[in-house]
Amino acid sequence: MASEITLLVRSDFPPKVATLKLGNDTKIPALKAAAAKAIGFDVAPYSLTYAAHGGDAVPLLPDFGVKDDTDIAGLVKSGDSASSTSHTLVLIAPANLRPPRRVIAKPKAKDEKSDGKEKKELKIDVEQAFAELAKAKTKAQKDLVLSFIDKNAKKVFESKAFLKATKKDLQGLLARDGLAIKEIDLFNCILKWAGGQLKSEDPAARKEFLKELIPMIRFPLMQVAELASVVVPTGLLEMQQQLDLFQYVTAREAKKKSGGGKVELAKSIAMFNDNSRKPAIELKWDSGLSRNVTISEDGYAATHNGTDGAAFCTTGFTEGKHRWTIDVVYCEGNCMDIGISCRHDQNDSQRVSGIHAGGTSIQIQSGCGSSRGSGSWSRFSAGTIVHVLLDMDARTLNFNVNGVDTGPIIHSLPAKVYPACDLRQRSLGVKIRDYREGWE
Repeated sequence: MASEITLLVRSDFPPKVATLKLGNDTKIPALKAAAAKAIGFDVAPYSLTYAAHGGDAVPLLPDFGVKDDTDIAGLVKSGDSASSTSHTLVLIAPANLRPPRRVIAKPKAKDEKSDGKEKKELKIDVEQAFAELAKAKTKAQKDLVLSFIDKNAKKVFESKAFLKATKKDLQGLLARDGLAIKEIDLFNCILKWAGGQLKSEDPAARKEFLKELIPMIRFPLMQVAELASVVVPTGLLEMQQQLDLFQYVTAREAKKKSGGGKVELAKSIAMFNDNSRKPAIELKWDSGLSRNVTISEDGYAATHNGTDGAAFCTTGFTEGKHRWTIDVVYCEGNCMDIGISCRHDQNDSQRVSGIHAGGTSIQIQSGCGSSRGSGSWSRFSAGTIVHVLLDMDARTLNFNVNGVDTGPIIHSLPAKVYPACDLRQRSLGVKIRDYREGWE
């Protein structure tokens, strides 16, 4: 008797996702017809790859033993995949269906005055980073430049100076765990650098030229759509590597949703690092800027000391997505707001735009955003965990309180904001931790 499976259909372009249910005796022509109906367009021009959790990813091509009379059960061969009811069909669009890629230049941010709190950090333009690295004589000097590159990785890799960097320079940087840049953006920068070095668009020449750098790109950190629309068309990875990466990422997302453990890399992709790059940015409360609160020696904890107080970080954000976590250590009242500040003005009576400890109200600082309706979340108490999700590209602020998302309840943020907490009552204390760039 045929058993039913749930099929997730993913298209890289146009980016669409659909779900349908089929019997495992469904033949390939019927599978394609059902996928086309679910996704809303003809899938005939697309390259199709089928994967079941725990099994091999199989291209729907005769060269891989897939014929019109093959059914879904025939695609799922053995092991955990044989009993899996969660399958994925990936549709990869041919080049002629994709629009030409275009780069949109971002407006340059205005120079901001230093507040004098970052004296130990290197103050250079991103175009000088590689020149400064070459001039560094001591380990301390080199570490200072590398720390600057870590924190400003996206701008450094997109700079004109990057196009003149040596392959040795890139090998040293790609090995670093602290680069604050998404892996897909890093990959695109490497492609642009290679094009400038080679002065050629020959795929074979580019593949040979990049053979030492490709193993240092962390492809397992990418999303299915990024692999399908950007990586696969370059031809820099072998077919088996592409298939194993699709399977790995699909399994990783399934594990993440189910709360499962780590997914092992297949043999063909074992050389790729699957550990996330941890940005060099580390958020801490600043004792000099914070008012009427006690800051711990390590800078992570802030506690109310009896009068109207607030805790601020010196690190501000102007672009990109950022996430950090606030642990409520103790809270015996409702006079606490968690969120962001648009300036370090200690005399401002409304310093923080964010969510209130009471579980419903939204605090908006003057000139620091607007409320988008109302929200509801758990009242703060000892043990409450608040994830702050800041999107400076969309200028919105989201929260997740004890696992419940509020959505983007604050919008129209100013050009630069800083993590902050208002602590306006006795017996209040918070810890800040786990900063990371980007979130989904």
